[in-house]
Amino acid sequence: MQRTEMEEQLERPRGDGGELSVERLRMGDEWLPRTRDGHEKGKGKTRTCKNESENGRQKLGSLKQLRGHVPELDALVNRNPKTPYCKVGEDRSTSTDRPSGEEHKMISNDEWKRIAFPFDPKIVYVVKIRKEGEFRPIYVGMSKTRNIGRIGDYVSCRFTASVDFKVGVAARHLSSKGYEVVIDYRLSGNPRDEEKKLVDDFKKDGLVLLNGRFGYNYKTEQIEEIRDLITAFVDVHF
Repeated sequence: MQRTEMEEQLERPRGDGGELSVERLRMGDEWLPRTRDGHEKGKGKTRTCKNESENGRQKLGSLKQLRGHVPELDALVNRNPKTPYCKVGEDRSTSTDRPSGEEHKMISNDEWKRIAFPFDPKIVYVVKIRKEGEFRPIYVGMSKTRNIGRIGDYVSCRFTASVDFKVGVAARHLSSKGYEVVIDYRLSGNPRDEEKKLVDDFKKDGLVLLNGRFGYNYKTEQIEEIRDLITAFVDVHF
């Protein structure tokens, strides 16, 4: 690989007879120093900056050894001296391989879904199913801190979180029966109160909800038993 003029100027003789050779590897905005030979293996990976002992092993250079020679490195070293100069990371050997032409473009709107960035964390939402041509609610929820990120908990459907599990199981079961499952949400200044009001209003209309049902201790209950209870309830009421 052809070396740049700046890289050649960075070579400085060292007391142990070795030379420090630096390549500018694009890992964010950081420079990663390495010795000329012996550390080219595993190309595309970040290198561990662990100094070797002096008994015959070649030392790895550090950014501090280049202080005063490269302004960019001075800024990096002075920024946070406790931060490791390089970190062990994933294989980046294909990071420079970029798709070209149509491969890198959004082909059509049908393949990509777009949402507005959720700046406001407070929302209230209603999980619904389409039944007999109309949508009916099955669960009302809210979030004070996560906006629509809260919905991901129902996708995870963890047994250790009873609400996440019951809503996730119910949604999957209803979908398997051919129902369309959707979530309506809106921003709310007081999501807790609005959630309670919606639950009360739906119950006044005679609607059955998952709210307030299927609380359990995941340490003592069996997952299949709870799943069966939820799906049986869904079959009867939804």
